[in-house]
Amino acid sequence: MLMRLLLTAAACLSAAACTQALPWNPPTRASTSIDGTYTGVGAMSKQAAQPFCEGTTSWAFATPKLTVQNASVIWPASGTVTATLPVAADGTFYGQYGTNILYGRITGNHMDAYSDGLSCGTIMSLNKS
Repeated sequence: MLMRLLLTAAACLSAAACTQALPWNPPTRASTSIDGTYTGVGAMSKQAAQPFCEGTTSWAFATPKLTVQNASVIWPASGTVTATLPVAADGTFYGQYGTNILYGRITGNHMDAYSDGLSCGTIMSLNKS
């Protein structure tokens, strides 16, 4: 399933018409027991321009925090858009807005998440508080 998600992301990244969040509806949703606020650490995995990455993705590496509500990750996809990403029963989630993607997995009280775009990328390790 993760490979299919990555292929979908790659296809949209190469298409100029990707301007809206792509829906991902997993066949079986996770339990709401994963709901909560996840905070932790983030590290840049890709950085093309300074200070552009810091200004647009500071939520991801300076103070990484993601909220899960109703078994969906709430993602600040851009400065003005917040996307809701359903979490599958196996804990995986995926979302894309234009050329920005967020994907990862929740296991127990831990979330590994990856934010990626054309210029900037961040790896996050978050724990439920």
